[in-house]
Amino acid sequence: MRAQIAPEDEVLKAARVRRDLVKTEAMKFHGALRAFNSGSVAHATANNPVNDADCGVVLDRRTHFHLGPDGGGVGPTGVVDDIVDLIEPAGDPREVPRRDGRAPEAGGPRDLR
Repeated sequence: MRAQIAPEDEVLKAARVRRDLVKTEAMKFHGALRAFNSGSVAHATANNPVNDADCGVVLDRRTHFHLGPDGGGVGPTGVVDDIVDLIEPAGDPREVPRRDGRAPEAGGPRDLR
């Protein structure tokens, strides 16, 4: 059964390359401490189709003290949008997905297809 639903190695490699590009660029964000892999690609449990490779960024609470329940209760949306703005211009048009679902622009942000 696993062989029927497992993604091809080439597809997984491409997803990892895109994820690593995103992590590299996200680490340029002010207050970023480290980036990490998560999700099915990281845990080797991905099934077809592979639509993404998850990752995250840990932010320094001294820089982003307003975030979270013990800060000002501010959610992550603004920071995520700022990181997306930082990442989008950095990659190949096919490498960085749009978080907000907007249609890809010519030479601009894109989806994984």
